[in-house]
Amino acid sequence: MIVLATIPDTNGISASVVTENNIKLLFEIQKKVDGIRANFSGSMISLTDICMKPIGQDCATQSVLQYFKMDLRNYDNYGGVQHVEYCFQTPLYGGGGQLFFDQLFVIAGGTSHPFINR
Repeated sequence: MIVLATIPDTNGISASVVTENNIKLLFEIQKKVDGIRANFSGSMISLTDICMKPIGQDCATQSVLQYFKMDLRNYDNYGGVQHVEYCFQTPLYGGGGQLFFDQLFVIAGGTSHPFINR
C-alpha cells in the first residue's frame, strides 16, 4: 500500500495529491513493484505469480493508475490529471440514464468505482 499525502498550509488547507507529478511518480513506483522478483523454492516469482486474479489473467489492483489501465502511455491519451478528477467525480448516469461503464472498468475486468458491480 502506498499513501500520498500533503501537508496543510498555515490556514490548515491541504493541497491536492492529484497532480501530474504524483500520478507519474505512482507509475514509477508501480514499475518498480512490478519488477520485484523473489526466489521461492528454487523458482523466481513475481507479484503476478501470487496476486489475486478473480476474472482472468490480470491482477486485481486497486489503484488510481487503473483509470489509465495501468499504462503510462494512456496518461496523455486519456486526459492526464483531468481524467483522474473526472473518474473521482463521475456521476454514475449520463444522458438517457446510461451508465458510464467504459470509463469505470479496469484491466482486471472489474470496476474501479466502489458502487458499481457488473
